[in-house]
Amino acid sequence: MRNSQLTLFISLAGLLLSCGGISVSADEDVATQVCEPGPAAYRCNGLDVEKCSDDGTAFLFVTQCNTEETCNGGNCQPKTGAPTCTDGEFRCSVDQGVLQMCKGGQGWGVVEPCENGCQDGACVVSGAGTGSASGGGTSGTATGNECNAGDRRCTDDGKTQLCKPGMNGQPAAWSPPTSCPPDMSCYEGECTSHEEIP
Repeated sequence: MRNSQLTLFISLAGLLLSCGGISVSADEDVATQVCEPGPAAYRCNGLDVEKCSDDGTAFLFVTQCNTEETCNGGNCQPKTGAPTCTDGEFRCSVDQGVLQMCKGGQGWGVVEPCENGCQDGACVVSGAGTGSASGGGTSGTATGNECNAGDRRCTDDGKTQLCKPGMNGQPAAWSPPTSCPPDMSCYEGECTSHEEIP
């Protein structure tokens, strides 16, 4: 009787392991990397825009495209026949939690999540009212601190920077530098694959 119970237990344990019912790992603290963190680490999940977590173990919700748009490559884009946006133009996401910028007149990309909300195309600064984005959206190499909202540049060490709109009379300011993925370099203010750089 004991041998048959032991045999039954071993058979059930083997079945559970082979079906994935139990996961055994030598180090339970090691998480599996599912994505590559970085400035281009956005994806779509239906109308949701998701970003790779800093440790690369999960995609996290950032914002949702509105119903007149579709999500494509981590960007909110107008459905066929819908009006496009003006390159460098800023707006707030549907949930007022994310600052977005028009990319090449073809759709809206995430600039950054807004900790205190987003209003009138700018992140709300704690203790401040609303503000609005302005500027044109040029690119180049880092030369100083003055910028127009929407400008992009490469730092001397090859990182990208975006000029974010100021609020309540504050001037626009450069975002912290962001490293490009290993297979890309900063070119004209954008992370660009090495094959596409002239």
